[in-house]
Amino acid sequence: MVPLIALIMGLYAGLTVYLGFSIVLLRRISMQRLGFMNAIAGGLLGYLFVELAMELVEKSEELASEGLWWDYTVFIITTSISLLCTLALLSYIERRIKRNKASWSRLGYRLDPSSLSTLLAVGLGIHNLGEGLGIGSALALTNLGLAALLSIGFAVHNATEGFAISAPLLASRVINDSGDTDAKYPLNLPRRLLVLGAVAGLPTTIGALALSAVKPNELLIMNALAVSSASIIYATFNVSISALGQLKEEPFKFWLGIFLGVVLAILVETILAILNINI
Repeated sequence: MVPLIALIMGLYAGLTVYLGFSIVLLRRISMQRLGFMNAIAGGLLGYLFVELAMELVEKSEELASEGLWWDYTVFIITTSISLLCTLALLSYIERRIKRNKASWSRLGYRLDPSSLSTLLAVGLGIHNLGEGLGIGSALALTNLGLAALLSIGFAVHNATEGFAISAPLLASRVINDSGDTDAKYPLNLPRRLLVLGAVAGLPTTIGALALSAVKPNELLIMNALAVSSASIIYATFNVSISALGQLKEEPFKFWLGIFLGVVLAILVETILAILNINI
């Protein structure tokens, strides 16, 4: 039963990236709307980070209060390594993406937009693997409420990330429409988006299933939570900074979006509590 729940939550959380691809097909979203959506995602993800961080803090306090100093030391060292390694990996991927974006911009969109979108999708996929581990960890701890809250938060985040992946392909369509036959642009766009969405979104399911399918090990679960926490805080800063830049002319909308994201997370948590689902 648990693997089935992990599968459903992982698919729900990861495949909403396809919603973001609508910008490529419709091209009807303004910078302000995108910024507002990013702000909501930032508030929601920030709340989720606090939830996961509290799980880690409570476990460390429990080990210390029981005088299990060896276990405490191992816990602190391993979770710190997991967190820092995740942040280092995500930072490296971001540097590669920014380097390619800079080249693409300097070349006037002459760098193959498909390659850039693929790199973005792979980066998000690695990030989503960490988020999936968070869902799987919550399920392994039999905390269905936390798993549900995480899957909803990740779903909102991945919908906004879909815009980032699709943006280069949108630019390639603009080039094509302008009659620049020298520029490279992707053919069969729907099929390409289908593949990119799978690369970006399915690792969430893989991460969720990975922990739900193995024998529970508390140290492994806590390290998976550390990986997920690092992924979430990294995403929180990125989407929030993006939103702040996109809404620089309307800063109140940024804070309103952050507020609504937190309210949404609290509302979901309240509903889960009413339904008597532990969190």
